[in-house]
Amino acid sequence: MGINMVYTTLESLTEKDIYHGISCIIIVIISTIIGIRILLAYLKYRQKEHITVGLTYVFLLSPYWGGAISFFTVLLANYALDPQLYIFITSAFLPIALISWIYSVSNLIYKNKKRLIIGIFAAIVVVFEIFLMIFLFTEYTIIGEMRGPINSMSNDFLLIFQLFTIASMEITGLHFAIGSIKSNTPTVKLRGYFLLIGWLVILIASLIDAILFFTPLMMLIIRLLLISGTIFWYFGFFLSEKMVNKISK
Repeated sequence: MGINMVYTTLESLTEKDIYHGISCIIIVIISTIIGIRILLAYLKYRQKEHITVGLTYVFLLSPYWGGAISFFTVLLANYALDPQLYIFITSAFLPIALISWIYSVSNLIYKNKKRLIIGIFAAIVVVFEIFLMIFLFTEYTIIGEMRGPINSMSNDFLLIFQLFTIASMEITGLHFAIGSIKSNTPTVKLRGYFLLIGWLVILIASLIDAILFFTPLMMLIIRLLLISGTIFWYFGFFLSEKMVNKISK
């Protein structure tokens, strides 16, 4: 796979391309900053879940990396990513988010079946990555196709894995959130509500964004909804006692 760039000017981008590029950059910046903050929390608490939840946060929104990078390089140098490289960036890292989350949630609520669950998902991820690399170097349009210089559409192979990832994370995430809500500890209970809202908002926004096509303004609204969902999700794990007391008043 050669790394090539496609000559593209800002003037040649449509209104939808520009909305897409701006929203992708916002999503990537926010998810990366929060993900790194979670990772750094490991230095203080020394809990492995901070590493895996942090990696989940960083890579969960990796499908937006291609749009963010392409829009940035168009602004900077009038070049967008080569389609093959774009498809690779938007598809190769999502499995890291899935396996990181499954490891985290298995440690927290599925301890008795931890090895089995992680083993099953690890096998699925490895098989997906193998076929992804094969298709990438033979016929990458099986994975996805470009819908403009800085935007792509997932084809069946990638779309099925994306939906599987969303379903797996949502089912386990909602299970964890509901379990937290049932807790007698106020902090854990409130975090559970934040998690529940976060997972539901992420589910709705992700499905709409992955499957439907809409106007530039509507796309930006859906992306902002996705960002708000990830922020709720963050508070679901790391809401401070001080914040709990303020909200409870």
